Amino acid sequence: GGDKYLCGECAVLLQDEMERMISECEEDCQAYQQALQRLERAQGSSPSREQPLAVREFEREMERCRKEEEEEEAKVADLERQLEDLERERAQLKSQAGDLDRSEADYWRRHNHLSFELEAFAEERAGLVSKIGVACAQLDALKRTNIYNDVFHIWHDGPFGTINGFRMGKTGKVQVEWDEINAAWGQAVLLLHTMASSCEEFEFSQNKLMPMGSYPKVSDGKNTYELYGPVTQFLTANYDKAMCVFLQCLQEFSVYAKQYDIAHQTKPPFQLPYKIEGDKVCSHTVRLRFNINDKWTKALKYLLANLKVTLVWLTSSGPVGRRQRGERRQAD
Repeated sequence: GGDKYLCGECAVLLQDEMERMISECEEDCQAYQQALQRLERAQGSSPSREQPLAVREFEREMERCRKEEEEEEAKVADLERQLEDLERERAQLKSQAGDLDRSEADYWRRHNHLSFELEAFAEERAGLVSKIGVACAQLDALKRTNIYNDVFHIWHDGPFGTINGFRMGKTGKVQVEWDEINAAWGQAVLLLHTMASSCEEFEFSQNKLMPMGSYPKVSDGKNTYELYGPVTQFLTANYDKAMCVFLQCLQEFSVYAKQYDIAHQTKPPFQLPYKIEGDKVCSHTVRLRFNINDKWTKALKYLLANLKVTLVWLTSSGPVGRRQRGERRQAD
């Protein structure tokens, strides 16, 4: 290495930097001297002027101070760990408090909901108890009355036979709605089914009645037929079959009624006012297909008349009438 030379600009910068560092060092020296002077004056003014410590004693004192410092630092570290633990515990407690608040809010919501339901159930129960009381009173009243005559009122309205006010059939002048005819058939099926069920020793041989409101059905043991409309006179096969099955059921029950009277020596024995033969009542067919509405309506009127007479028999000399008379005698 040979000598290296600086350019003029770099030499100026280096000189300024050296002067600045020298100035700072001089200021530091002055500060140290002033501090040393203040310390000497303070020591000189103290009543018990202490002598400088020996080297060994100074080292022991420094060692003790270092130990105390280490102990304090250990305490500080331990306290910091405890503080961290407490902060974590505080966060957990805060989270648990939030969970408890939510649980409490949910509890009160459910409590209010259940209270509302309980109140509603109590009101409903009170209403049901009241209804049961009314129903029991009505049941007692019904036990003392002939429910068959009260529930099933068969009469006539001009060319129509009626049951509970529902007309059965149609005429050229009066086109009864199918809803009304269906309701009439529903009542008729329910009545005959109820009468047959009230006689313990009677059962249809193969046919079956299925009362279903305004949509009654019947069965011949093989097939089930709908006894409700609307139907047309050209598409009535199943409807005609259903009416014929009902007519067979009525005829079979009338035969049972006659045999019952003969067995109980009731004279004269029961007999239908309008003879039933196959699909005809008093020579008028109940089939709608290729029939005239007026004739069909007359056949249905005769059918209802037979049904009414059968009901009168059941509640007078028939099984129901005999049971009611026996119950009245026991009550007396």
